[in-house]
Amino acid sequence: MFYSKQSMSIVSIIAMVPLIGSFYFMANPTALITKILSFVPPMTILHISSDTTVPWEIAATIVLMILSVWGMMTLARKIFRTALLMCGKRATLPAMWRWIIA
Repeated sequence: MFYSKQSMSIVSIIAMVPLIGSFYFMANPTALITKILSFVPPMTILHISSDTTVPWEIAATIVLMILSVWGMMTLARKIFRTALLMCGKRATLPAMWRWIIA
């Protein structure tokens, strides 16, 4: 029970970061930190939606987002395959890390 709540809190925090950062992004769309953070996948949509972006930045963030989704799906596939073969064993974060490396 505890482990599922722990992993859901991590997902919730990742989902809330763009919402919290949106206030700074709207106030400072041309700041250097805004441009740097716009290449981090959860924050990508905030920079794309502003009027100060150039086409190459939009293309680069879309490509980076596609690569990030592919990478996460690959990691999820490895974890799922290992967890499915080891039925009955609890999936902890250190165990999942070992499954990713394996």
